[in-house]
Amino acid sequence: MKTLIPTALMSFILATSVGIAKERPEVTSNMREVFNSLMNLQTYAVSTDRFRDSKNKDVISKDLKTLERVNHSFPKKMMDEEPGIAAIAKLYQDYIHDTQTQFKKGNYEYARNRVRSATAFCLNCHTRVTTEKVFADFQNRIEKGDFSLYEKAEIAAATRQFDKALKDYRELLSTIPKNEWGIIEYSRALRHAVSIAVRVKRDPKLTLEILDQVAKQKELPEFIQDYVAQWKKETVAWKDEKVEEDLKGAKAVAKAKSIIEKALASQAFPADENIDISLLRATNYLHEALDEKPNSEERAEALYLLGMAYQVLQDPMLWDLDTIYYESCIREKPHSDLSKKCYRRYSDRIYFGYTGSGGTFIPEPELKKLVELRKLAN
Repeated sequence: MKTLIPTALMSFILATSVGIAKERPEVTSNMREVFNSLMNLQTYAVSTDRFRDSKNKDVISKDLKTLERVNHSFPKKMMDEEPGIAAIAKLYQDYIHDTQTQFKKGNYEYARNRVRSATAFCLNCHTRVTTEKVFADFQNRIEKGDFSLYEKAEIAAATRQFDKALKDYRELLSTIPKNEWGIIEYSRALRHAVSIAVRVKRDPKLTLEILDQVAKQKELPEFIQDYVAQWKKETVAWKDEKVEEDLKGAKAVAKAKSIIEKALASQAFPADENIDISLLRATNYLHEALDEKPNSEERAEALYLLGMAYQVLQDPMLWDLDTIYYESCIREKPHSDLSKKCYRRYSDRIYFGYTGSGGTFIPEPELKKLVELRKLAN
């Protein structure tokens, strides 16, 4: 893979239609417009204050409206030929529409997190595609702006400038956080730097180098030191593993499945972050398989496995990637054994997410979607 954190739209669409768009200029043009809006949104979504600033409301709304038009980017003939595209484009459109609605209502943090999930989803899925394009103009804008080092690294990662992102993350990792918020940023920078090393660079030696850099800083909180120690064990095992060349399609999905099953079997508790390296490697194989054969028989299983992986690879800013994959699986292969599995995991996540000390209270829109997806799955 060649990806990391940030971009939802292209992930859904390009993962399904990556060879087709090349042959359809109208699709490529529309996708470029959407991608530009996604990039522009990074400069606001990276900061809570910027995203809720009334001076930025109009431009954010305009970019969200551009993203919402993605469902109309594909000709009807293309939709008929590739039903998976229609299902995923509609799913994405609904996701952005809800984001736009909540933004207009003033639920800014909710909308900001959904923008970041959308952004993250695309690069999580699609940064695996090699690109030589350099976003020089965009980067100049960031360098001249009032962004912290962490924000610059996040935006660089979101726009595929992985070497720049890694440089900034590692500079931040060379410091000691001074307060609680600094600890949060530090732990996220570590996670994202490791993700680039594992998924973009596919380099266990680089991964160990980053982890060793952090391990030397004894002043760090104990939970960070514990994660680093466990991730080092996983990375050493990866480094010593026999390299399997040219794993594609069904073989790549099978490899990912074996990694995920082994990792989950070793979990001490749900969402155990000690298995992150293994899960990042597995998502790499799955995204590669989706990109290589967008319409393969293994596609639904790949989506299901991605949901399982991202259910553990939780990021507080990107909380719903797993449910997006589960829903995508259900819509792409309805009334199948896999759709039933995806629905069970999707519904478990929804019920758990809305359950607290006062009981379970699921909003009406979510209940309607649960009913819709259950009918599609069974």
